[in-house]
Amino acid sequence: MGSLSSRPGSSRSRCVVFDLDGTLVRSTVDFIKLKLETIRLLNELGLLTTGLSEKMKTYEIMARVRKYVENHGASLSYDDILRRVTHIWDSVELENVNKTTVMPCAVQVLERLRNRQFSIGIITRGCHVYAVRALETTALLPYVDIILGRDDTTNPKPDPEPLLCMMTIFGAKPSEVVMVGDSVEDSECARLAGVRFIGVQGGTFSLEATKHLRTYLVDLCDVPNLLE
Repeated sequence: MGSLSSRPGSSRSRCVVFDLDGTLVRSTVDFIKLKLETIRLLNELGLLTTGLSEKMKTYEIMARVRKYVENHGASLSYDDILRRVTHIWDSVELENVNKTTVMPCAVQVLERLRNRQFSIGIITRGCHVYAVRALETTALLPYVDIILGRDDTTNPKPDPEPLLCMMTIFGAKPSEVVMVGDSVEDSECARLAGVRFIGVQGGTFSLEATKHLRTYLVDLCDVPNLLE
């Protein structure tokens, strides 16, 4: 499990928790390569990879792997398989992290929230080191109080565990927290944690998803206005 990045004295009552890739920064991670390499490794380990695709989410791939191991067994435990897989993920995530760019308005949004004394957190499915380096590259790190990467909790998004963990660190109630993200996984994490969610444009939301989730999408620049 990775270490937490936090700033002393950051336990304030109002908290905004952001997703990272697609919300605050433009990712340079080659997700297709990441998933193809994952499937290649699973095949080398003798696991049935029929039906697995680079079009799937990584957590969907690993959910199938877990089910396969539970039903059929494998030469390695699921935890050992996951460790090998996440080594691939970490490597691919860090390949071009120094080319990460900032989303329009991200600096201004974080400045406005910091000036208004909001605590600011980041929850990402990327590894902790990737998140820190991406934020350093885009000069956003000084605005962030806490970072929770994939390796900082047992269950990453869309599981609510990272958000619940962050609320505990901040000492905040669900009613005092807002989550901002660009995907259904972000929305589901917030819903399961009982936290208000703001969806931002430009991510992976489909029209059908926004209707199903009963949410609408806003420009990142407008987020501080919604927190007045």
